[in-house]
Parts: sequence; structure tokens; C-alpha cells
Amino acid sequence: MKTRFGWLIANLVVTLAQAQDRSLVSLAVNHSPVDHALTHSLTKYTFNLNAPIRRSEHRTWLAGLRTEWLRAGGLPGGAESLFGLSAQLIHLHSFNERVQGQFLAGSGLYSDLAGRVGAAWRFTTAFRVRVQRSDRLSYAGGLGYIGQFYGHMLIPTLEIDQKITEKWQWRAILPARLQATYKPRRRHEFSASVGGNNDSYRLSEERLRRYVQIRQVEAGVGWEYRLLAYLSLQVRSGYFVRRRLEIYEADQKGVVSFGPFIDLGDNKRTATFSIADPAPFFQVTVAVK
Repeated sequence: MKTRFGWLIANLVVTLAQAQDRSLVSLAVNHSPVDHALTHSLTKYTFNLNAPIRRSEHRTWLAGLRTEWLRAGGLPGGAESLFGLSAQLIHLHSFNERVQGQFLAGSGLYSDLAGRVGAAWRFTTAFRVRVQRSDRLSYAGGLGYIGQFYGHMLIPTLEIDQKITEKWQWRAILPARLQATYKPRRRHEFSASVGGNNDSYRLSEERLRRYVQIRQVEAGVGWEYRLLAYLSLQVRSGYFVRRRLEIYEADQKGVVSFGPFIDLGDNKRTATFSIADPAPFFQVTVAVK
């Protein structure tokens, strides 16, 4: 089940860091200040629901739902509550005992929900091939595409997952995350990770013809405790070593991006509002696995 629920990539780099979610149900709260003066803050609530809907000997179909609410104090124009609702369908095909193909398609609505939201949709498609080399080592490669309301994003991915000992494991999900975990006891797991993510929301026509983009690179440590056999509490804390919160005019689109931070070509954008302060963060997650 670990690999089946580990590939719910809702928006690739947007949630690639969160996408290796092995949970059936999870609720997470992430809080961080926006600036050094601590006058504004970002608080994000995320709910995930993942479930298999059909299985056979070589094929599995999975469905995922994700809702998020971002309270963004300090944004101009009064856009302090931003929402996301997305659905994904994942198909897994086992070619043999060691090789598995995986395909994802999904769409989501990301907006302030203050008016018409027809231009606030994002679309995602991706494929990946995973090879299980041994009981301790697997690797995978793939390509993803996100159709944003401001342009297009291409994401090549490379993943390596290695169990070094019974207690130590490391995983690289490039370009999104690098993580090492240590499990000294059955109920406890400690982790250290570096990763990036990208969030974007379309502001309604009635309010402002703009969109918000939040791009972050984080480094942090975490602790997970199994309260029950299928129920866990996860606590993470760290620092956004790079973060850009920007607002763009809606007509600044047609952008082709390679990952969350690189815009290709001459079609560069100019933000009407921008904050680029690093900041600490704290996150608590309750999950049913």
C-alpha cells in the first residue's frame, strides 16, 4: 500500500512534497509568518482523502480528493482567504513483479471564491515508471504537466528510495524533495528533509483581475508518533529558506515554466506585489493510514 498511496501527485511540484502521502485520510495545519516584523502570517489547512476504487491482479485504480484553505493575512485587495479543491484519478499497472507503470489525471479549482471562478481551474497529467531493484532499493522516473491559469508547467521527476538498515531510510523525489528518516522504535519515526512547493490562486473577476503565486523552498525536521495501529500524529518544524509571495495581473499569462522557479523564454512576468522574506514554519498533521 505504501507505493500505491505514495503517488497521489495532486499538482506535481505544487504538492510533490506532500504527494508522497501514504495516508487514507489526513488533516494538516501549517503556520508561518510572512515577514520579519511578524505583522502578517500564512496559515494553511489541508484535508486529503485517498482510496482504491478498483483492483485486479495487475491493475489498480485510485481516487483522491484534496481540499485546502489558506488564510493569507496582509495581501492587498482583501484576498485573505484562498481555497483549493481538486480531484485525481490514478491508474497503476504492474508489468511484472518489479516494474510498475503509473498514470495520473486530475483537475482542481483554486480561487478566493468571491465571485465567478471559471478561470480558476488547473489541470494535471503525469506518468511514471517505477522499478523495484531489491527489497531495499527502488527507483522511478517520469514526466508531468500542469495547465495553470497563467501558463504551462513541465516537471520531469526522478525518484530513489533506499532502505539502508532496519532503522535508516532515505528518499529523493527530484526536483521536489530529499528526505532521510530514522525509526528507532515501532511507534516513533524522525525525519529531516529539504523540499520545494508552488501554490497559485486566481482572484475573482469581481474583486481583482489578478492571481496569487507562492513559491517556497523549505528545510525542516519532523517527528511521527503512532497513536494507534492506523492513527498517527506528525509534527514538523523548520525554515522557508526561500519564499516568494507575489501577485500578478491576470493578463500576464502564456508563461512556460520548468519547475516552480524557472520561467522559460522571453515572456517574463512583473509582479504588482511581492514579498521575499524567509520565515520559520510549524506544521501538525493527524493521519489515518
